[in-house]
Amino acid sequence: MQKALTNKTLEALKPQAKRYEVHDLHCPGMSVRVSAKGKRSFRSSSVTGSIRSG
Repeated sequence: MQKALTNKTLEALKPQAKRYEVHDLHCPGMSVRVSAKGKRSFRSSSVTGSIRSG
């Protein structure tokens, strides 16, 4: 699921039967996980490219 991660959006995230993740629309690689108990954990991931020469 993708949404803009604003304060309002974060407050509206409710626990579900299983943990789920919401990705930010405006910041690629940023997401928040919501546990079945309602705990929110922020994640950040990045991909770095490599440059090949010759």
